[in-house]
Amino acid sequence: MKKVLVILAIILGASVMLPTLILLTPFALDIKIRTGLYVMVSLLGFGVAFLYLWGMKSFKYQFRVGYSYMSVAIVMYALGMLCLPVADLIRSQDNTVQSVFSPLYILALTPFFLFFIIYYFGVRKVAEIIGLKSRLLSLLFVWGCALSI
Repeated sequence: MKKVLVILAIILGASVMLPTLILLTPFALDIKIRTGLYVMVSLLGFGVAFLYLWGMKSFKYQFRVGYSYMSVAIVMYALGMLCLPVADLIRSQDNTVQSVFSPLYILALTPFFLFFIIYYFGVRKVAEIIGLKSRLLSLLFVWGCALSI
C-alpha cells in the first residue's frame, strides 16, 4: 500500500508541477493555459493506466485481456492530449493551418479515434466474459451514438 501512495504522490506532483512550469514559457497566456491543462490531463491519464496495469495482477486471465485493452486505450487518450498542444503551437505560428480537415488536425485527432475503438473492444470483451449480450453493445449502435453527440 505504501508503494501505491508514493506512486500516486509522484503522479499528482508531476501533473501539478509540469503545467506550472509551462506557465513560465514565453508564449501567449491562452496557449500556456491550454497546454498546461492538456499536459495535466495527459499525465493523469498515464498515471491511471499505470495503476490500472499494476493492479491487474490479481485479475483472472480473461478479465486481464479486456482491462488491458482499456488501459491501452487510456494511454492513447493521454497521447492524444499531448498531441493537442503541439497542434496548437503549430497553428499559432502558422496562420495557414485553419481547416479542421488539415493533416495537422487529422494527425492530432487520430489517438482519440484509436482510444474509442480500443476502449470499445475492451468493454465488449469484459461484457462478453460476464455474459452481457445486448444490442447496445453493437459497434454500429455505439458508433452512431458517438457521432450523434
